[in-house]
Amino acid sequence: MKNNTILFLITLILFMSIVSTSQSREVVHSKLASASPQNRYIVELKEQGVYQKLAVLKESDSGQAIQKIRATINSQQEAFKTDVQRQFKSSIPIGHQFKSLLNAIVVTAQPSQVESLSKLTSVKRIHKVIQYKITAVNDVTDYDVINVDLLRTSQLIEDDIDGEGVKVAIVDTGIDYTHPDLGGCLGSGCKVYAGYDFFDGDEDPIDVHSHGTHVAGIVAANGELRGIAPAASLLAIKVCSDEGYCNTTDIIKGLEFALDPDGDSATDDGADVLNLSLGSSSEDKALRDAVNNLVEMGVVVVVSAGNDGPDDDTFSSASENLIGSPADAEKAITVAASDSNKNIAEFSSKGYPSSGAAILKPEVAAPGVSIYSSIPGGGYGYKTGTSMSSPMVAGVVALLKQIAPEKSPEQLKAALVATATSIAGSDPTFSV
Repeated sequence: MKNNTILFLITLILFMSIVSTSQSREVVHSKLASASPQNRYIVELKEQGVYQKLAVLKESDSGQAIQKIRATINSQQEAFKTDVQRQFKSSIPIGHQFKSLLNAIVVTAQPSQVESLSKLTSVKRIHKVIQYKITAVNDVTDYDVINVDLLRTSQLIEDDIDGEGVKVAIVDTGIDYTHPDLGGCLGSGCKVYAGYDFFDGDEDPIDVHSHGTHVAGIVAANGELRGIAPAASLLAIKVCSDEGYCNTTDIIKGLEFALDPDGDSATDDGADVLNLSLGSSSEDKALRDAVNNLVEMGVVVVVSAGNDGPDDDTFSSASENLIGSPADAEKAITVAASDSNKNIAEFSSKGYPSSGAAILKPEVAAPGVSIYSSIPGGGYGYKTGTSMSSPMVAGVVALLKQIAPEKSPEQLKAALVATATSIAGSDPTFSV
């Protein structure tokens, strides 16, 4: 790592802070919605996914190894489908089949059928598909406005550290790639070099909602507005509807896509960093496992903590403010929101995961109140929430990846935490 790396990290203390026990989720963060009336479930099978297996076997990402593992997974999934057809006939429709981060199949079933499914010999566990909704936080106009390019106008980042060569995936409502600050185009040679719309099932990840475009601008806008890593490339992964609705299945599809967008393991088009400015107040084990597995494959995953913060700053309230998925992923970097006074924003989530795991989230905080960034149609606007804090950190990680591309996600996460300082809203017992 270059000699200026330590100085660079130290200057980031002015921008980011550790929050070992205080959490903040996106103000435009996703909330848990009502369960799907279709009763969809993700049936995880016992054989590991392709990239899980590669990591365990310590094998290189070779076409031959992938082909062999995929054949085993295909065989197990076909056997599962045969068992389902034999036992349930056509009463349990089979949906999407995951093979990369998870070995799992989406099914539509009645709750009364789930127990019978779980007894099939190939089944490891069954997860209910969770529904999410992008929402906004109100009553934040009393804070001073923080511009996205604050770091650069304050000369906290050297001009030659700009994210060049780093690929950042935005898993969200899509990106308005026609925005001049986001390159104006989609595809090879464009800032938004690839993408897919998993909600609508087409190749156009255009953003109508505005959330994803705002997040993308914070990370890498390069025009009238400059993001944290203006030279970074963007991967647009649309998993939410134009109204802001998303679900576990589409999100995991997006995570798998981020590993190999063109489907050719011989090319290097996978994301280096991935931002998830969405979540729920509930546990979603399938999504949490997929996030952790993605980190195992070398992708740094940055997640918003949530906007379900307590009414006061005491840590005792954390027990009533559990961290949901995917912010509860142990290997992800979970981000709280801070305000212009360098305090943890009152809406920011914090505490223990809803899974009951004995870990505290989030790990760091970044500005998340009245953040100015790009919006669809070539314009700009303000949004508030941990949804805005998360891409701040994702942009910083992109800069670190440029400086030290050989560093693992674990090393980069440790660097962020080690160079941060505690701020108001953190419990002193856990401050650094």
